[in-house]
Amino acid sequence: MLNFIYDSLETVKGLKFPGVKVYTTLTLAIFAIVIVAGLYFILADAIFGELYQSFYDGMSATAGVMENVDQNVIVENLTGSVE
Repeated sequence: MLNFIYDSLETVKGLKFPGVKVYTTLTLAIFAIVIVAGLYFILADAIFGELYQSFYDGMSATAGVMENVDQNVIVENLTGSVE
């Protein structure tokens, strides 16, 4: 058991810690990923927002047409007689 602990300590002593170059590279990579993800979100939001607005306008136009139709005409066309 103690050999395992000592081996682990030797492993930790042998680790090399990252330098300034690694920190700078990681920081720049994180900023680049955040910027790209933000641009993707804006693009996807614009596309889906436009699709939803088109769908809503289409459904609203259909509802507007149905409001102007006489209900008796619809019943007569469906059943063959006005109730």
